[in-house]
Amino acid sequence: MSNKLAKSRVDEKTSRQTLDEQLKAVHTRLQHRHLAIQLNEIANTLEGTLIRATIAESLYDDFDIKLDTETRAGVSDAINLLNQEKYDDLESEIPDLRVKVEEQRSRVNSRISIPQADRNKQLHAMQQLNEKFDVVDQSKLDDLETRLSDDGWVASVDGNTTEEKIKSAKAYGENTAETFDRIRSDMYTQLLDDDSTELAAKLISDESYHLTDLDENHFSSLQKSKLGDYIELSLSPLNQED
Repeated sequence: MSNKLAKSRVDEKTSRQTLDEQLKAVHTRLQHRHLAIQLNEIANTLEGTLIRATIAESLYDDFDIKLDTETRAGVSDAINLLNQEKYDDLESEIPDLRVKVEEQRSRVNSRISIPQADRNKQLHAMQQLNEKFDVVDQSKLDDLETRLSDDGWVASVDGNTTEEKIKSAKAYGENTAETFDRIRSDMYTQLLDDDSTELAAKLISDESYHLTDLDENHFSSLQKSKLGDYIELSLSPLNQED
């Protein structure tokens, strides 16, 4: 075999190996990008769930929900696998991790919907009262409605890390709760001519409020207030004990 022919075959083999290595490198990069995109979506979903849960705990009374710490640890482990370029291991972990994160998200959303519905009813009653009596600046109620809407909660927090965002979420929930209580108190003080916030809160709730539940001071306050002419009284059968 001539040296020229031998060299040609060596060059061909080298070229084939180089092409195989290049194709493998391309596949690895594509796999890396695909897995990175999936993992980023999962991590963002989990972070958003943590933010929403934190805001709800700060905003609503007696709201408490325990999130699965193992899921959060699982996402951290998956990020480490990505950084270590263990793509095959990461690919096998992602499906189960996605299911767990979605379950957390659904559970938090379901729990939030209950106190949120009650708070929205209270806000709607406050808006109706304000339309009638114009006791507070309407822009305050509009801003409060925006803050109470959970659609914008995640986008409303600040921070570069998850921990910073969680801290911001806690402050957001606390500030929103304080704003709600302050506006409600201001409205009721003007409507009832005193700070009978307990009475006013009961009057706008969905539950029936009985005249016999009023003490003398509340009844007098209600008669003299701006609400006096708008209270509807109705008779109902007395509850009979067995």
